[in-house]
Amino acid sequence: LLPHVSHRADLDYIFGELVGESNTGHCYVNWGDFPRVKRVDTGLLGAELQPDKKAGRYIIGKIYRGENWNKTRLSPLTVQGVGIKEGDYLISLNKHEVTLKDNPYKFLENTVGKRIPIVVNDKPGKIGARTYLIKPIKTEKELRYFDWVETRRKMVDKLSGGKIGYIHVPDTAVEGNRELFKGMYAYYDKQALIIDDRNNRGG
Repeated sequence: LLPHVSHRADLDYIFGELVGESNTGHCYVNWGDFPRVKRVDTGLLGAELQPDKKAGRYIIGKIYRGENWNKTRLSPLTVQGVGIKEGDYLISLNKHEVTLKDNPYKFLENTVGKRIPIVVNDKPGKIGARTYLIKPIKTEKELRYFDWVETRRKMVDKLSGGKIGYIHVPDTAVEGNRELFKGMYAYYDKQALIIDDRNNRGG
C-alpha cells in the first residue's frame, strides 16, 4: 500500500491496519503533520432547535435538563431566573434576530461562558417576547449522556413496575466505579438490577 500513500491520512490508515493485525489493546494512532486550522469555539444552548416552516422561526423543541450543580452538566436554559420552556419560539440570539434563513449557531461563535441575551416568545412574533441572559456552554456531550441514561432508567422503572433498577457504567475507571456504587446504594431494595455496559470507554 505504501506506493499509494498521497496524504498523511493514508499513512495513518495503514498504521491503523497494522495495529489491528497485531491484536494489541490500548494502542492508538494519532495525527502527525496535519495542518492545524484555528478553531472557533461555538457556544451551545443545551437544547434542540426545530424549524417551524409556517412561522419561519425555530422552536425550542427539547431542553436538556442536566444537573446545574455539576459544571460538566450545566444546562444554560434551566438555570435559576431563566424561564424558557420547550415549545417557545426563538426570536433573537445575542442581539441578532433569528429566522429560518439563518444558521442560529453563527450568532453563538466565541460566546462560551459569556453572558448573552436570548429572546423567546410563546408565539412567533415579537410582541410579548421575553428576554433572558444566558451563558452558552462549550459542549453538550454530558447533557446528552445524562438524558440518555435518565430516559433508560425511567423506562426500566416503568416496564418493571418499580422492581428493577438501572445503572449505566460509562467506563471501568473512576466515573464507572462512582456510578456503580451510587446505583448499588440507591437500588438496595430492588429485586434485580440491569447494569448497562454499552458505550463503555474502557479504563
